[in-house]
Amino acid sequence: MKILDEYDHSCNLTYLTINSYNCGANQGEYQSMINSIWSLPKLIKCSFNTYVLAHTVFQIPTNIPSSLESASIPSHGPELNQLHTLIECTPCLNRLHFWSIVPSLNILETLVVYSHADSFQSQLQVLLDRAPNLRCLDIRQDESLSLQMSLFQYRTSSVRQLDFRGYNYYFNEEECIRLCHSSLCIQCEVLFIRIKSRHSTIYLVKNMINLRSLHVKRDDEKYHKRLATAKNNNDKYRDENVENEEELIEWLKDPLPSTCLFSKSAHFPSDIVIWI
Repeated sequence: MKILDEYDHSCNLTYLTINSYNCGANQGEYQSMINSIWSLPKLIKCSFNTYVLAHTVFQIPTNIPSSLESASIPSHGPELNQLHTLIECTPCLNRLHFWSIVPSLNILETLVVYSHADSFQSQLQVLLDRAPNLRCLDIRQDESLSLQMSLFQYRTSSVRQLDFRGYNYYFNEEECIRLCHSSLCIQCEVLFIRIKSRHSTIYLVKNMINLRSLHVKRDDEKYHKRLATAKNNNDKYRDENVENEEELIEWLKDPLPSTCLFSKSAHFPSDIVIWI
């Protein structure tokens, strides 16, 4: 891009907006322009607005380190499977506007959200609004974070399975009640959740009217202590764990409907599955 090459102070650019650029069908020139932009050492934000291009698609930068923190991709941007490469070439990127290259999310059925935080609430809500056929939502959070309040505020009418196994947080009784009556959970049929109190299990089963199966992981301090000493006495550990889970299942049978079926997770010893 000649204008950048000829501008003596382009290395000091921090914000750049490109409203129109025409390189015809010259993909090589287009690639050179993208590389020039991505190599600007102080550039923080770049927006591609209107393009006048013929038979040209957005080019991924060729492994050039970038200081870019925010980017807006044009409507003829990279394919969805190229976004990962784009992000790798932009290690400082924390905001990417790419809705223009996603004409529809109607076929999206499963979504995994990594490193969930309240600061992303509006972006995630926009995504939920654009995915009318989303069925499975897996939300994960760093262990260092406290419970994010936005979790109770999301709106969706399509999600049928919620997975909080990777959320790294154990919900107390009050939080379980609030979650149960949130828009996110009202239509939920399959729920994976970590809880602090066994009483929350009863509340969830009785009040989530569409629930078909509940997968519960308890915050059991005794269990974790036994797990820590398991290497020293494996047989005793397994026996006590079986007794602990069977005791809980027996305790749950009385307050819950007789139609409920119970099982222990084959892969996670402290997890219990309830079929409603």
